[in-house]
Amino acid sequence: MPASRRSFLVCQVLFSLSLPGCASDPTGALSQTLRVEGAQDRWRGAGLRSYSFNSTVYCFCPDEYVGTKRVTVRNGLVTAVVDVRTGASNPLSWRQPVDSLFALVRREAIRLPAFLDVSYDDRLGFPRRISYGEQAIDDGGTITIDSLRADP
Repeated sequence: MPASRRSFLVCQVLFSLSLPGCASDPTGALSQTLRVEGAQDRWRGAGLRSYSFNSTVYCFCPDEYVGTKRVTVRNGLVTAVVDVRTGASNPLSWRQPVDSLFALVRREAIRLPAFLDVSYDDRLGFPRRISYGEQAIDDGGTITIDSLRADP
């Protein structure tokens, strides 16, 4: 993260802690924002632009969309999505590259921070599990990422 952006975030944190009632960050939006910034710094630092991973989605979505897909990313763009169970190719739009997952986390940290739960890979920073939205009312889901590996 550029030093100026990091300084801005630190100032936001310090300012919020100095305001009465803000120190607790009741919605969790600020703490989620700081966590995603640190994780995305690790991801960018890894410099991976071509990689593959398994992406499992649970949501109130069509049956073909949910489940585990092997995702291939080249130069930051999804180039293949294959259903792990059947081996069938799926539309590229059915999964996102890691960079887009960070955008999802940021959006949900603003929209419904109390319903956002994210765990990040300690070494590379990518989101390993994202649970977001109000799943009980068909407005959310869970995405897990595993078996990520760099591709040549």
